[in-house]
Amino acid sequence: MALIIKELIVRGIVTNDYSQSVESPLVKEELMQYLEQMKREIERDCLEKVMVKLETKTIR
Repeated sequence: MALIIKELIVRGIVTNDYSQSVESPLVKEELMQYLEQMKREIERDCLEKVMVKLETKTIR
């Protein structure tokens, strides 16, 4: 979760507290797509790390 928050801040996507009342559907959809992309990347990275660990363990 901290990684996602840091990434959003770096990209400048985080908005102020009052944005919920004036948030456009387009911005919300773009943000949701970006979060889904980040989720897939994190899952892929985790899977790769697990596979490397398993390969190293089976070689021993």
